[in-house]
Amino acid sequence: MFALLCIVGLPAISAEYQICGTNPYANALALPPAIHCSVSSNEPLIRTNVTLYADRSNHLQIPAHKCFRDLIKVRVYNFLYIRTTHHVIGRERLSISTTDCHEAIKNKVIHGHALTETRPGLFSTQEIEEQNISLPLLGSSIYTRSTYSFVTDVIAVIDEETMASSLGNLDNCTMPDGSCRVDDAVIVWQPSSELPSCPTQEVETFEALVTLRHVLIPEYELAFEFEPNFFKTYRLLQLCNISQGYRTTSNHILAFPNISNTMMLQDFIIHQAHNRLRRAAKTLTLADNRTSEYDLVTQQPRLAPQLFESDEIPSFDTQPISDIRILHAIRKWNVSQNIFNRSRLYESEDQQTTALRSIRYAEYRIRQLEYFKSLTSTRPLTYAELTIQRDLDTGLSDIFDAYLNMEFGKLPMRSPTDITDRPTPPYFLPSSLPNTTSIWTPTIQESTYAAENHISGNDSTLEKES
Repeated sequence: MFALLCIVGLPAISAEYQICGTNPYANALALPPAIHCSVSSNEPLIRTNVTLYADRSNHLQIPAHKCFRDLIKVRVYNFLYIRTTHHVIGRERLSISTTDCHEAIKNKVIHGHALTETRPGLFSTQEIEEQNISLPLLGSSIYTRSTYSFVTDVIAVIDEETMASSLGNLDNCTMPDGSCRVDDAVIVWQPSSELPSCPTQEVETFEALVTLRHVLIPEYELAFEFEPNFFKTYRLLQLCNISQGYRTTSNHILAFPNISNTMMLQDFIIHQAHNRLRRAAKTLTLADNRTSEYDLVTQQPRLAPQLFESDEIPSFDTQPISDIRILHAIRKWNVSQNIFNRSRLYESEDQQTTALRSIRYAEYRIRQLEYFKSLTSTRPLTYAELTIQRDLDTGLSDIFDAYLNMEFGKLPMRSPTDITDRPTPPYFLPSSLPNTTSIWTPTIQESTYAAENHISGNDSTLEKES
C-alpha cells in the first residue's frame, strides 16, 4: 500500500497545494516533487505524527546597495569638421571598489560627479568622458565614457552564511563581511548585530508512515524523501527550537514530536524493527545529546603470526620499510603515509610496533568502509555511520583503538598541546611496493556484526559505549 500511495498518489499538479485546517500560517505549501518509492517486506516502518515546517517569508532584512560602472566605447568619425558622427561600439559593466561604493552611497558623489535618482532606487551620474577627446581632421578615433550607478534594495539574512537578494547571487557571501564582489558589481551592507531567526515556520502536524528513507502523509498524498546528509540539517536548524527535525530532498523540514529525544530517528526505527539492543553497538552522542549507533567490524587475529609465522615481532627497517612481507601488507590494505603519520598523535613506541599498528589500523579501516558500503544496499546509513565513514575517508579516527591496544599494548594519545618530541613515523618508498597482494592475506570477507562474531575473552571491549 505504501508503494502504491508513493507512486500513484502524487498526480501532476501545480507547485502550490492548498491544505485546509486550523493552520495559523498561510495555507499555501510548495509541494515536494513526485518520487518513486517502494518498501520491501523486511524494511522497518513505523506510524507516528510528523510536524511539517515551511520556509519563512519574514527573514531578517537589512538595507544593501549594489555599485557598478557602465563603460561605453564610442567611435567618432570626423570629416574636415564639416561632418562628425558618433557610434556606440561596445558596452561593459564593471565593478568598482568598496571604498568608492561607500562614498557614492554616503555623499551621492563619486570622483567629483553627482549621482541623482533616475528612477526609484537607482542613482546614476551623467555620462563622464574618461579622457580629453581630440578629433582627427579626417578619419575616426575611439574614446570611452562611463556612468557610475548604485541600486538600493534589501538582503534577506537566513543565517550568517546564507543570504538572498534581488541585487545578485550571494551564495559566496557572508553577512559579517559587509561587502561582496559579484560578477560585475560590488554589493555592500551594514552587518547586523541582530541574530537571524529560525528560517522555518510550523505548518501543521499530520499522521504519517515513516521508513528509513521516506515519509508518507496519506491524508494529503504527500511523500517526502530524507536528505541523506545529516550535517546540512544540523547547520540549518541551529537557530531553531525544533526537536527531532530532519531535512528532506525537497528542502522541507519534518519533525517527529512523539519520538524520544534520546536518539536519532533512523536509530529509533531500526530499534523498533529489531525490538532489541545490538549488544556490540557503539554510540555517538550529538551536540543536542541525541545518540546514534554504529557497529564495529569483527576483531581480527593477531597480525604478527600472519606476517612472520611467530608471535614475536622481529627487528626490521622502518626508515624506509624494506621487508617484502610488510610491503605486501601495505599494498594489500592501501596503507598511506598519512596513516603512518597517525602515530604522531600518540605516545612513542618502538618503530616496528608502530608500523604493524598502522597496517592493522588500515585493515580495519578498509573492512569498516566495506561494511558501510554493504549496508547502503539495504538501508541508508545512520548519523553515526555517516560520521564514522566521513572520518575514515580522511584516514583519521580512534574507533579501532581498543582493538589495537589489545593486540599491540595500550598506547595513550598525546595532549593536543604537547608538540615536543613527536615520534618520526615509519615510511616506505612507493616504488618498492610489490605488484601483487596475494602473498599472505585472504580476500576481504563480508564483514559481520562484532556481536555475532566476537572473540572469546574480549567481550568487555564489545559492550555498548556511551
